[in-house]
Amino acid sequence: MAMEQQQKYGIPASVTLAQMYIESAGGNSRLAREGNNFFGIKCPPGWVASGKPYSLHNDDKPNEKFCNYANVSESMTHHSQFLMQPRYTKCRQCASDDYIGWSNGLQAAGYATSGNYASTIQSDIKAYGLDRYDRMAIEDAQRKGITLGYMRGKAEPVGVSSSLATSRSNNNTTHSGNWSFPLAATNGELVVTSGFGHRQTGIKGASTNHNGLDLRAKYVPILATEDNGKVINVSSDAKSGKWVRVEYDRSDGSKYQVSYAHLNDISVKVGDTVNAGQSLGTSGASGLASAQGSAPHLHFVVRQVDAQGKSNYIDPTQYLAEIAVRGNISTKLVKKGDGSHQDLLTQYKSNVHIESSPVIQQPMLAQCDGQQELQAGKASEMNEEHLLSKLTQSDDPHDWLRYLMTQNNDHQMGTGDLITDLISVLFASVFTLAALDDTSNQDEEESQSNQHAVSAEIDYPTLIARKREGVDASKLRQMVSMRFDANSSEEMQTQGVKLS
Repeated sequence: MAMEQQQKYGIPASVTLAQMYIESAGGNSRLAREGNNFFGIKCPPGWVASGKPYSLHNDDKPNEKFCNYANVSESMTHHSQFLMQPRYTKCRQCASDDYIGWSNGLQAAGYATSGNYASTIQSDIKAYGLDRYDRMAIEDAQRKGITLGYMRGKAEPVGVSSSLATSRSNNNTTHSGNWSFPLAATNGELVVTSGFGHRQTGIKGASTNHNGLDLRAKYVPILATEDNGKVINVSSDAKSGKWVRVEYDRSDGSKYQVSYAHLNDISVKVGDTVNAGQSLGTSGASGLASAQGSAPHLHFVVRQVDAQGKSNYIDPTQYLAEIAVRGNISTKLVKKGDGSHQDLLTQYKSNVHIESSPVIQQPMLAQCDGQQELQAGKASEMNEEHLLSKLTQSDDPHDWLRYLMTQNNDHQMGTGDLITDLISVLFASVFTLAALDDTSNQDEEESQSNQHAVSAEIDYPTLIARKREGVDASKLRQMVSMRFDANSSEEMQTQGVKLS
């Protein structure tokens, strides 16, 4: 990861690793363990206001706000962007393998209050031989044809004043607010080297019915296109090479699944949540793109999935037109060799309606000093549970299930949609009970005093939020299925399958 940051921003990998070690006490600091903050970075202007996670720690003052991150990669990336601030300009004048110049520059710019900060970094680099990673990063970049520091100026540096940040974002041709193009633009354009639909190709094994766009991209970061995206696939095969797929929900129940193929590397994993403009990896020439005569590029695919689960490939140009309109992004999509530089997005932009946001606003978990609290989505679920309790005169989910199994879709309660909603609540509750049961069993083995920790009055949604990271979903599904089969008649089981 440190070598990747060196290639992107020109910061010596050795300096990144040494700072990481020093600032996190070898990874043992509370800030690192609980918030994945390995560089001691405090919240910059706008961090808290934008809903990003933080925790409180005593530093120069009591209860100062420090950034929290989802993983180590986010912490490293934010550190690199932090060093793109104007105060570290002298550091960036040093070569990417000049760790002495960089460490002296960090001390001079006031990264830390210690008067021995530079010498501490240098002594750790020498003691552990970290400078070898600087050389390895440079050699790898030369083999791949990567220009060191290619991300400088393409990502908003952290810590600029809010007014300056707003001014710069208005001129950003790739990323704006909740929306982003999959690549940074060059001279305001993304170049299509092979379009969507039927094509001729001289590469053996390549499809003549092209399901996406090929975009010119020579070992550069690939970016998430919207906020609240979920990484649903990360894989590799002989045809697509390394590839990643991100899913975005829509308020009408439909989804967009956006795929990136022929990648050189991937920096996310299945289950990660990503936001617009966040790097997912680097474009490359893996898979069939490694064939002779094929240059590194991004194979960009968009699949639309309706509320019933039926999916089909769409022209990514249509999707990018929506991104451009909603984000007010000025980037053009042009065809390779078209001297007129005609924007391919124009034909679709007029069909995009922006009266309301199509994106589902996800419940936010606000993290503060290690505590997580559910901020949204609680009221409606509890109301539906209350309705089931009232209808059945019982708080037992098994009674709810039996009641729902006897109802027809034209019951006086309302439409089939209400039945479906109630069933969804029911199954969420049963899953919760299974999780509680599993948790209680573990607690019993550890301490008899925890046997009564779970009561009938427990706040289910909050508990789900707190326990979800340790839940084995596959195991819970199996447990729920076995309980349902064991406690239900064959007729109810059949009806249950139909309803689910």
